[in-house]
Amino acid sequence: KYLDNYQSRCIVDFEAGTVVVETVDQDRPTEALREAVVVTLLTPRDPRAVDLFTDSSVQLGAEPYLYGLVKDHEGEDIRWEWRAGRFADWLVQRRLQTRSVTRDGKALTVRSVRVDMVPGHLEARARQYLPLARKHAEAFGLDPTLVLAIMRVESDFNPFAVSHAGALGLMQVVPSTAGRDVYQFLNGRPGHPSGDELFDPDFNIRYGSAYLHL
Repeated sequence: KYLDNYQSRCIVDFEAGTVVVETVDQDRPTEALREAVVVTLLTPRDPRAVDLFTDSSVQLGAEPYLYGLVKDHEGEDIRWEWRAGRFADWLVQRRLQTRSVTRDGKALTVRSVRVDMVPGHLEARARQYLPLARKHAEAFGLDPTLVLAIMRVESDFNPFAVSHAGALGLMQVVPSTAGRDVYQFLNGRPGHPSGDELFDPDFNIRYGSAYLHL
């Protein structure tokens, strides 16, 4: 996710369990990095609330996706802005890394911090989606462990996942192919799901399970 006129970005590696936040802002680097860390830690759980393809601001307030997956320097979960800000200050003071890059012939300093997710982060995300996997597996005559396995391989339980082929969400459903087939199957008429619908975990798992059924 990019922020600050594309000068800052956060990179969440759901397989490795790492969160990297960095900025190339040369005018206010510390402030920009701190703000990006706070936004990263508090980005809402619902992917439909986040535009991954622009540097648009993120509306905070709902439960963060990283809640319970990242602890602060005191070992506490991060739910509110005051704790995220305090942790961001600690990271900038204690964990700041720098490197040099060249952009358009101009030398820039990249400032970054890295945070590791908690041990067992993968299992924690799997448990989060287990009730939905069970519900939709039962509806379509599947083993819920198969549904979870597809999510593990396709997205590492990342509801924000987008592939180069346009596959979306937890089970990586392509709207115009698998999505089209499932839409016809479920609704009895031609059509396909929207991107926003496929970013909804419940909807995505339903469509992915129906496609496995087909």
